[in-house]
Amino acid sequence: GDELQWNQFVQNFKKFATENPNTDWLDLYNKDKKITLSKKYKRFPIQYAINALFVKKIETEQGFPKVKELLTCGKKEEGNSNYFNALEKVTGITKITFNENVWKLINAN
Repeated sequence: GDELQWNQFVQNFKKFATENPNTDWLDLYNKDKKITLSKKYKRFPIQYAINALFVKKIETEQGFPKVKELLTCGKKEEGNSNYFNALEKVTGITKITFNENVWKLINAN
C-alpha cells in the first residue's frame, strides 16, 4: 500500500536523527517543521513523527485510554500549551525534558 509501515517509519526517522544529531526537537515541533523521511515522504510533519513515538510509548506502558487523553487535549494553541500540558500529565515529560525524551525514544525503537 501507500502507507508508511511502522518499522520503515522508525528506520527513516532514526536515519534523519542520526544525520542531524544536534536537532532541537522542541523547536522543530513548535515551528511545525516538515522533514524528509524518504523520497515519497519529503514533507512529513515532525509533529506526526514525534507524536507517533510518544503514542507508541504511552500505549505500551499505560494503555490506550492514556493515549486518548493526550490525543484529545484540545485544539492547537499558541506554543502548543494544550498538548504540552497533556503530555506532562500523561507522561511527566515537560518542555524542558522534551528533547531528551525524544532522543530516548528514537534510540529505543
